[in-house]
Amino acid sequence: MIQRTVIDSKRSAVDQRLVTGVGTLGTQYAAVLAAGNRALDTVPNNGQLQRAIVDDNLTRVKEIASAASGGGLLVTVEDPTGRVLSDPAPDNARPIASPRAIGVAPRRIATVQAWVNPKDLIQQVQEVDPEVMLGLATGNQLKLGEETVALPNATLALGKPFRIEIDHTRYRGAARKVGDSEAVALYPQHRLDSYTRTIRVRVALLMGLLLVLIGAGAALAVRSLTHTLRAFADGIRAVASGRFDQRLPVRGGDEFSQFGAVFNQMSSQLEQRIEELDSERRRVQEFGQRFGAALAATHDVAGLLEIVVDSAVQLARAQGARLLVADEGTDVLVEQLRRGDLGAAAGLLDAPVRYGEGIEGRALQTRQAVIGDEPAPLLAAPLVAEERVLGLLTLVGDPARPFGRDDAERVGSLV
Repeated sequence: MIQRTVIDSKRSAVDQRLVTGVGTLGTQYAAVLAAGNRALDTVPNNGQLQRAIVDDNLTRVKEIASAASGGGLLVTVEDPTGRVLSDPAPDNARPIASPRAIGVAPRRIATVQAWVNPKDLIQQVQEVDPEVMLGLATGNQLKLGEETVALPNATLALGKPFRIEIDHTRYRGAARKVGDSEAVALYPQHRLDSYTRTIRVRVALLMGLLLVLIGAGAALAVRSLTHTLRAFADGIRAVASGRFDQRLPVRGGDEFSQFGAVFNQMSSQLEQRIEELDSERRRVQEFGQRFGAALAATHDVAGLLEIVVDSAVQLARAQGARLLVADEGTDVLVEQLRRGDLGAAAGLLDAPVRYGEGIEGRALQTRQAVIGDEPAPLLAAPLVAEERVLGLLTLVGDPARPFGRDDAERVGSLV
């Protein structure tokens, strides 16, 4: 598409140059014809010329004839014998009209003729655009400077550019009617063909260069993509192996960057969670060590129960706790001790525990730790030994931090 547009633009520019050239030549040729006709009307009546002819003053005759000439127009004066009294017309000059006589036979003293010199006229116009060949055609003869060539036919297309072959050479041309002749402008077709070939070669080279650049860009993009994917794979393998401090590169705002940002956020959260779990594990170990030390140091059951309750409060980050212990004779749960602030749950904990009802009743029924949130975050864990319920520990939590399954598992493992 671009190639065709450039070639058509060049052809249109050549056609415009042809039209301009033939128009300028035609206009100047018409002006010379009009000036020649005026000279034929005025020069024969010049009294000074008539006196110079009678006195045989050839110098003066030449001066007057030269003054009437110029711009492709040449005026000549001959005596009745055919002797040229002024500068003679060149061989390639064309007469503009019939000669005019000075005097009346038998007293005719001279004849005035006006000529147009196509060579000089063409040279003057062609200096503006030397690549455009200008000429004047009469019949099937075309005058191009000093050369006269035969046209393939006597009729030329007027008003629009055309193609023509002269002496086995192809041209692109334009013509305009001027008097009994045609002004013709020609441009060698081989120059247009050469320009067309040059444009095609340049377009091919440009397309090849574009393909190379596109290929290089694609190779760089694939290489960058491969590098990014390799970095992602390394990061994922590192996280899979437990290195949660690994981060993926995040550059720009594309999909890979978004994935990297989400992955980094996940890794950070995993790292934080692992640290929290490690911290909890250490706390459990510390509580276990304290509990073991208490068991080794005393056989005081009340003291042991206090250690259990305090350890559970710290382990679950509870605000308060209430411990019920089963009576050895009746198995009725009796309150043993309270710790911390029971807050809104104090009224609930003052009420009797009913099997299967409420959070404490469900804990006794299921013999597993149960989590509730009314009227405050609650966690009830039964103390079971050999299929027998020995007691019930109820923790009251911070409303801003409800109990989770991790808290239930840790407290359950403690009691």
